[in-house]
Amino acid sequence: MAEKTYRAIQCRRIGLNQALKTLRAFVRERRLAEYIPFVRYEKNADTRCRGEYYIVLEMHQAPNEVLQQLQELGIGIPIPEELTEGSLDAWLSPNRESTQFFRQVYLEKPAQFSRPTAPSDDLSEFSDGEESYLQSNEPFNKLLYWLSARGSGTWQIFRHACEQLGIDNKPRQVFRRLRLLGHLGYLDQGRRWQVYPPYLVQSADGSYRYLVGQRTPSLLKNLPVERFPQRGTPDLIKVPPRFAAEGFCEAGIASLRLAESLPSWRDLPNRWQALDLPMLRYLFNRWDGAEFSIRVERPDQVGLYRCEDTEKQSIRYAFYDGSTLWQGDWYGLQYVANAHLNLFPRCVYSQAHHTCLLERHLPDLHECALVLASGILPEKRDGGLLFRHVSAALINTLSDKLGFSVSYKD
Repeated sequence: MAEKTYRAIQCRRIGLNQALKTLRAFVRERRLAEYIPFVRYEKNADTRCRGEYYIVLEMHQAPNEVLQQLQELGIGIPIPEELTEGSLDAWLSPNRESTQFFRQVYLEKPAQFSRPTAPSDDLSEFSDGEESYLQSNEPFNKLLYWLSARGSGTWQIFRHACEQLGIDNKPRQVFRRLRLLGHLGYLDQGRRWQVYPPYLVQSADGSYRYLVGQRTPSLLKNLPVERFPQRGTPDLIKVPPRFAAEGFCEAGIASLRLAESLPSWRDLPNRWQALDLPMLRYLFNRWDGAEFSIRVERPDQVGLYRCEDTEKQSIRYAFYDGSTLWQGDWYGLQYVANAHLNLFPRCVYSQAHHTCLLERHLPDLHECALVLASGILPEKRDGGLLFRHVSAALINTLSDKLGFSVSYKD
């Protein structure tokens, strides 16, 4: 259990409801629920001391930058000293309430889940292969339930959970699929994972809404939902058009907003991490658009490189921009390298069926925008990958960002 401390904020000239609304948005937008799960406040805060009152945040090992951001929030003045449970009465009257910013769900941890002691790997380093969707999806439902109950963890914990549930796909590919579906994301520059809060997302063509993020049986049992099984992933959970529930964020058409915020293929390396390698220890092969066929002494021109560590007998992949090596997701590295070779994927968009057929994968973040259009992973078809419920605005935005052309058909 994370160590708990408390921080008080002295609020003036702002109503309690507005202060809580601002705090809620702050916690959710920055995905800080792991660090700030609760806020405590007085029932009569708005009428006490001519509008001056205190609210107290429960903090779970929050990094210093979170405390700095609280000072810039604008709802009041953070009190510098840490508080304990026993000192809260000095700041709050006994007539107080709590609200939960993140729907915490506690499940009994299965006995076979033991905490591993091996060091964590870096999730951002993918050596990717084609995914397998042949397994039943029930283990994936259980995996998302368990991850949701835990909230966040190391790569080693994620891998151990997959093993115990009998998911024999490569764990990194399983993580990638859950990330594309909007359930999970990275923490600590890829060294840890986190489960996102529960969001309601609108399909890009406006035909339905569905649930992404945290999910457990207790969360779903009283909700009016429809479940649609998908092989190799958790169920697609659709909700009624006018459904609203406390604790769920309304994301709207998240796919288009995400696509609009993403970088172009030329700017994508700025989102990656610089990689400093001892050159004499590595063997390098450059990507030619199909394979790593070109052996070089060291990276000598813009492109994707296979970097083999001769001492540790390990391989990693990096993009060289002419001065710096960058590590990122496999499909992003491959896409940017191919784009520099003027090799762009073919794309066919059906206006009648709201589908697009892409010749090959996009960078992970851009492909996530396509997956969020429906909540469904692409189907493998002759000629590429078929994405459903894609709006024309979405595919046009992505084609502008990534430089590929779109052929339209009725």
